[in-house]
Amino acid sequence: MIFDNADQYRKTVKSYDDAAFLAGPHRYGSENALIFVQINEGLSSSDGQKVKDIVDSL
Repeated sequence: MIFDNADQYRKTVKSYDDAAFLAGPHRYGSENALIFVQINEGLSSSDGQKVKDIVDSL
């Protein structure tokens, strides 16, 4: 998800954090770029790390 509003980004991240048991472990965000990625279960930890690295570089 791409946001043009930091407040909406933060609210979305909080919502996914609050529902972590449903959303799964693969939630990555960049507050600088206002991008949030949520990937359903089934992604390996190593692929999750790749996604995290990409998001962190934004």
